[in-house]
Amino acid sequence: MKKNLIALVVILLGCTSLGFSAYIHNQVLEGQEKLNSAKNSLSNLSKISSLSEVTENMDNRINRKAEPKLKAGAEEIEKFTMIAHLLRIAGIVLLITGGLIFFKCNKKFK
Repeated sequence: MKKNLIALVVILLGCTSLGFSAYIHNQVLEGQEKLNSAKNSLSNLSKISSLSEVTENMDNRINRKAEPKLKAGAEEIEKFTMIAHLLRIAGIVLLITGGLIFFKCNKKFK
């Protein structure tokens, strides 16, 4: 009975890990969309601002301020993508382990 409880707790931890992994993955996808949108906006601004020297100088200042933020955003996306993958792997391992414990405890040996 005690092993069944341990197995259920391990299975629950595996499901929780998979749930967090899915949530983080969805947040990463949203972040990637925002990052791509920002990059496209800066690209469009660069095309428009190449019309005159004044607007080109303004564009250069905007790009200098935006580049570190975009780089930091890309690094955050990479970090959380890795966390989501590790949580997914851990969740699968925990589910398999919990299932094996549960079935091994309930199997009657002769």
